[in-house]
Amino acid sequence: MGRPGDGDFDPEEGDLEGATIGVQQGTIQDEYVTQFYPKAEVRRYGDSGAVVNDMQAQRLDLVFTAFPLAQETLFGNDQFTRVGELVTGPESIYGPGVGAAFRKRDKALVESFNAAMEKVKEDGTFDELHEKYFGE
Repeated sequence: MGRPGDGDFDPEEGDLEGATIGVQQGTIQDEYVTQFYPKAEVRRYGDSGAVVNDMQAQRLDLVFTAFPLAQETLFGNDQFTRVGELVTGPESIYGPGVGAAFRKRDKALVESFNAAMEKVKEDGTFDELHEKYFGE
């Protein structure tokens, strides 16, 4: 998320030198920005709320955060605009996809979960819910 007209930063078209980017410390977004935009000033925060607060206080040019958090806290505010596409790679940072964690002893639960996920993907329910709640 960025502020309209403030530097007109496009993360896909440059090194973002001179941009101040807010990220939550220790996240994949932090790793991504650190790796791909080394000339930017990166401000790291202990929690996502502090990132959002500094963006709203106009102390940041850009925020690089999880999409659901941006939807909940920044989208719909005329003060901000989404820039660039949804980032899902590289795999070295983002991994092979979304996952769920289970205790090792819950093998039956894992099998049941996997079967249920296959069913909702096959019948289109997964795509409908994803579009309804995430829009992407």
